[in-house]
Amino acid sequence: MGKKISSDVLCYFGGYDVGTATTSVAITQQVDALDPTALGDAAERVLAGLRKDEITWGGLFDDGTSMDAAAAALVPTGTSVFSVLLGSGTGAVAYSGTAFNLQGKAVASVAELVKYEAVLKPDLSLGRGLVLPAKTTITGSASQGTLDNSALSTAGGEWHVHVFGYTGAGTGTLALQDSSTGTAWTNLGTVVGLNGRTSSRTTFTGTVNRYTRVIGTLAGTNITYATVFIRN
Repeated sequence: MGKKISSDVLCYFGGYDVGTATTSVAITQQVDALDPTALGDAAERVLAGLRKDEITWGGLFDDGTSMDAAAAALVPTGTSVFSVLLGSGTGAVAYSGTAFNLQGKAVASVAELVKYEAVLKPDLSLGRGLVLPAKTTITGSASQGTLDNSALSTAGGEWHVHVFGYTGAGTGTLALQDSSTGTAWTNLGTVVGLNGRTSSRTTFTGTVNRYTRVIGTLAGTNITYATVFIRN
């Protein structure tokens, strides 16, 4: 991944925005092969196309207490969505996938500043997508981040969602919608029952029309979220 100034890079893991403390993030996308040839085989055997993607993340915190909170955010139960956004505007490039924390540790403590590093392994491959939208808060019900994809696709895609907070009673719903005209919309995927921090990965097949957007419908007061759209 090319170098970017830190103010242009946003990092989300599950329902946490860890970008405020990020000092470094590196994304590795690698395809490898495994040689399972055994003694006595007539010819060499190779298992090709094995993905070995990896994310290395580092953050700097003002004390051990805030570092511990960040560590807790980076070690959820099971896997969570990890997204690295190279810009905050709708349509900016983003790398995203579901990942688990392989290892994490405090590596330095200087003048009450604590450096924490984590290595995350995607359980699938990392996808290259587009921001739709970056972190935003909506009140009531509203659509956000209309994206012009230039043309339709027939190969489906993925939608990665981060929910950072929800205020009020009841639950909310986020929906990814597409349109051929930018005026009449249909749902590609929905995430329902939202009422707090969470993340999700939704896959869909078939046609994805030229325009896409996210719309939220709330029973509560407001919701803060971000999403990444990956079109295959």
